[in-house]
Amino acid sequence: MAPVKKKHRLLLLPVFLAGMVGFLHAHTAALPRLPQTFWEYLLYTVMSISFFLLVYYLLLHREKRQSLRLKEKGGLKTKLYAENNPVEKKPLLLLAEDNEDTIKYLTLCLSKKYRLAIAKDGQDAMNTAFEIIPDLIITNVVMRQKNVYEACEKIKKDERTSHIPIIMLTSRVDLESKLEGLKSGADAYLIRPFNKKELLLRIEKLLELRERLQLHYRTVAGLSKDNTAGKKAPEFDEMENVFVNKVRQVIDAHFHDYNFTVENLCHEVGISHAQLHRKLSALTGVSANKFIRSVRLSKALELLQNPALSITTVAFDSGFNDLSYFGKVFKKEFGMTPHEWREQLRKEDWPEGEKKDEANEAF
Repeated sequence: MAPVKKKHRLLLLPVFLAGMVGFLHAHTAALPRLPQTFWEYLLYTVMSISFFLLVYYLLLHREKRQSLRLKEKGGLKTKLYAENNPVEKKPLLLLAEDNEDTIKYLTLCLSKKYRLAIAKDGQDAMNTAFEIIPDLIITNVVMRQKNVYEACEKIKKDERTSHIPIIMLTSRVDLESKLEGLKSGADAYLIRPFNKKELLLRIEKLLELRERLQLHYRTVAGLSKDNTAGKKAPEFDEMENVFVNKVRQVIDAHFHDYNFTVENLCHEVGISHAQLHRKLSALTGVSANKFIRSVRLSKALELLQNPALSITTVAFDSGFNDLSYFGKVFKKEFGMTPHEWREQLRKEDWPEGEKKDEANEAF
């Protein structure tokens, strides 16, 4: 059972004692006298309810902790981590390994810098990857139940997980095995016994590569105006371009649906909220909510360049039906209000005299 925080223990102790006394006093033969007055009935009832509430709280707390942290699978413990944990910002790695000694060693090497989830075989690794969308996968080549090369290939071909870097660990030193691993989609191939520093460096560089690719995918989504992003970025996967474009097109089609939410976007794209959040975060560096907002703000910038459109019209046509909120998020994103941005654009680009009365548009 997970330990209760010290400050909570101080509150729970008197409740526990009172509940125990009330429960025993009302239900055991050691204290056979039944309550005689209304106040005794009330006291016994309150104490009994307090006791059962305490037991319920402790059992519920234990169940939540177990569901988030530990799940028993075939003798191996699969650690799962809550996506909505605001404190935990470390990258999430999936370890696919059926040897407990290797798991312990990898956990010792990686747990300080990364969150870890553990799968016991190829099939479990594939299912877990689809569920939690890790930032990187480290897998043993030889495991039970499912061919690891086949699992790796399916992960790389699935729209939800195609972006995830994969490191293969193996004792097979022949060139044919290495080529098979790379052909299945592995990004790195380490020979056992591997050096801890080399493994950490490989992980670090693969995650850095994903960060460098984020500029490219933000440009594909229309969130960045840097036309040289594609030249600066490393080689990118066309499958990710298709996914980002697909999400952008869905949002574009719902600019006038002011109630369009992440849940609606998930339904249109065909993946869960958590999967979409982690996929977009990995590809573009922004959450699903912020992605929708950024696409709408990008549309607002495009519309603001037309002096014939009022700022009110720009707000509504880019998906914002609350003018105050539009002004607030616009200023937070670009450092100035829509009116100030348009004024700056007018001074830089618009011909003198091409002005419109915007007295009712300032924020």
